[in-house]
Amino acid sequence: MGYLVAARDVTDLGQETRAGLTYTRYAFRIDGPTFALSVRAQLDEAMRQKGDVPPGVTFEAPAYYRDMTGSGELWVGEDGLPIRQILSLHFPEQNSELVSAHIAVNFSQFGQGDGASTTRPGGPGGVGTRLPSALGTFELTPGKIASSLLTAFLLGLLALFILFRRTRRLQQILSVTLVITLLGGPILGNLRMTRFLGGQTVRAAELDQQQVEANSQRALMAQSAVNAFDPHQDQRTTVRLA
Repeated sequence: MGYLVAARDVTDLGQETRAGLTYTRYAFRIDGPTFALSVRAQLDEAMRQKGDVPPGVTFEAPAYYRDMTGSGELWVGEDGLPIRQILSLHFPEQNSELVSAHIAVNFSQFGQGDGASTTRPGGPGGVGTRLPSALGTFELTPGKIASSLLTAFLLGLLALFILFRRTRRLQQILSVTLVITLLGGPILGNLRMTRFLGGQTVRAAELDQQQVEANSQRALMAQSAVNAFDPHQDQRTTVRLA
């Protein structure tokens, strides 16, 4: 269902009935740039939750999805729930290869699993029962912990300054601490940036190596097929007499 975020030019194709099941067919076009932005947002959120992204780093929308084109259909039952999704996707050329995909997904008991929502706020699946599960999804990450500790530290310094602002010794300590903090922050940020870029470089090199190996394997298979074929030889079963 993730591709529906990029659905454009939706057309109602009317109702159909098959095997006693009545549904409405909707056709749509897939907008590549919109889907690429959605993928970028999901990637950014996932990596920031793991604490892998240094502050100030932003991701670019993947060109592979941005230049994608396609169309699809969504079948919706009389109860308003999806029954079937059909997608026909065409991706841009990459490494001299063109990729097309035809995807068909059938939905069964959509939204009727454990914890299915109802219209009653206090009933099963209502707001009252969803709150614990929503709180349970909160997760502390290294980035959140570091940000919280830094905020608490600065608030503590501010409180000390307000309480003992006339103490000369404390003013000197606070000045030195603030200088170290202001200088150390960018240094730590640069170290995180270096580690992040190094990791991405290694991953890119691994993907390039895998692509080179796959291309070499395909070339060997193609060459073997050419060498095995002899136009002057009878391709029917040959019986050799000793």
